[in-house]
Amino acid sequence: MKKITALLLCLTLLLTLAGCGVKVEAQSLTEDIIPDKGISSLLVDENFKTAQLDFSVGLFGELYEGKNLLISPLSVTSCLTMAGIGAQGETLLEFTDLYGGLSPLQLAYYMPDYRRILGSDSLKTANSAWYKNITEAQPAKPYLQEVVNYLDAQLYTVPFDKETVNQVNAWVEDATDGKIDKIADRFDPNTLLYLVNALSFEGDWEVIYKKSNIRRGDFTNISGKVTAVDMMYSNESVYLEDENTTGFLKPYEGGKFAFVALLPDKSLTLGDYIKELSAKKLNGLLDGRENMPVNNALPKFSAEYSAELKEPLSQMGLTTAFGGKADFSAMSRFGEPDLFIGSVLHKTYISVDGKGTKAGAVTSIAVNTKSAPDVGEKQVILDRPFIYMIIDTKTNLPVFMGSLCDL
Repeated sequence: MKKITALLLCLTLLLTLAGCGVKVEAQSLTEDIIPDKGISSLLVDENFKTAQLDFSVGLFGELYEGKNLLISPLSVTSCLTMAGIGAQGETLLEFTDLYGGLSPLQLAYYMPDYRRILGSDSLKTANSAWYKNITEAQPAKPYLQEVVNYLDAQLYTVPFDKETVNQVNAWVEDATDGKIDKIADRFDPNTLLYLVNALSFEGDWEVIYKKSNIRRGDFTNISGKVTAVDMMYSNESVYLEDENTTGFLKPYEGGKFAFVALLPDKSLTLGDYIKELSAKKLNGLLDGRENMPVNNALPKFSAEYSAELKEPLSQMGLTTAFGGKADFSAMSRFGEPDLFIGSVLHKTYISVDGKGTKAGAVTSIAVNTKSAPDVGEKQVILDRPFIYMIIDTKTNLPVFMGSLCDL
């Protein structure tokens, strides 16, 4: 794991979670920061959905390199919102442009309602913030107030020593039900603030695959190599189609979330298809879904992915945040101007089987100091590279978005 030389580390953990009621042996920092019940909040609307979908598709396209890919747009947006709330000047403008004109604080205004929409037995969320217990360079109270108000974060002061490493890792292990047992090896002396956002997803299919629905089949990898895999066969009732896509939607129990598969036409490589993919195209596919029978085959699979997001985010317009012109002075009481994002790390995991799906992701943002066929039933057989998502069925926004190229 890369050395943490950060003022701020935002971690987003999306994995199976037994519960987030972790007892932390640390001094509370929230005694005089009470959540404001009268905060200015916004209901999720088309502006938010358009901004989030544009960002999701844009980041997905920047990261695709002909290999298995899995990102959590929700995870990355949560972290960028945390960091962006503390941005000012040109850096704030770039955060705002990244989301089509919505500022980080505007994004934060949407978060309470978005969490309400996403809230279920399948998806849960918890937040905590760990601040170094020193007297100088203390965090700006307005910044912490906004983190508490909109991200519902619990704040703690800690020495950032070996015991703090153990505490944070224990929190992570508990929050992820053991799927991730640690995230930190040590803290650099320049680390002042450590923000953790934990989300969990575990969904059982509305109709699970029985043993009789699972049999061996072939999957043609992106290299052309054919691999024998367990294919899960079912008949679903929601079909997706446009000029070069066929797909289906398979709901999870309760209907609040769904798995979406998009299979490009054989005339297109997956890379060419992703180059043409836009938020408008994806939204058209999801909004234009048809209620009709569709036979399909979905391979059992699990996948892991990790990436450094600095370069793709820079390509998307977030540039000053990573260099000497960065302005995160709103994070600190004394308005230090010498803060910049040192790294944006993203790690994800997914497992899809006959019962359902378990998925998870970790996103970290380190803010450093400069000193530191069209008849009858439809058919979609996923026996070659395809795109998949987990969406919430109210907003159609992807919680996860991936490509399966190799098995």
